[in-house]
Amino acid sequence: MLHNEEQEAIDLTSTLKRAMVAILAVGSLLIPAYALATPAQVGYNTTLQATDPATRVAYFFGTLQLSVSDDGLVHGWYQPQYDGSYTPVTGSYKNGKYWLTLGNGAFQVFATKMRDGSLSGTATNTDITSKNLYPQTFDFYARPTQV
Repeated sequence: MLHNEEQEAIDLTSTLKRAMVAILAVGSLLIPAYALATPAQVGYNTTLQATDPATRVAYFFGTLQLSVSDDGLVHGWYQPQYDGSYTPVTGSYKNGKYWLTLGNGAFQVFATKMRDGSLSGTATNTDITSKNLYPQTFDFYARPTQV
């Protein structure tokens, strides 16, 4: 016959095993729910072409990663090809139209999602400095890297 202490140890081990099984079961249910709630990211190769009259023909290339939630909120990042830094992107999406803000809000993109999944629109840099005495404007194009 088992001593009282041995029986308590066996009972505690059994309780711990049941608790671990319960935790694993609940965890396995939460993983699919989290996966459904997390929007997929879409990657783009971007091209900005300066369009303001004072700027010579200039193209700027980069990559864009966007996630759109069910309620239309957009978040992601932009990485210019020339320096590789990452700039946060926020905005909204509704009825095939994107409104995006990059970084501190001075750079804004208005784009339409095309049938092939690409984005086409305009961009404005409203950051007025001694170098840029007026807002710079660009044609914006983004081609999906994955469909």
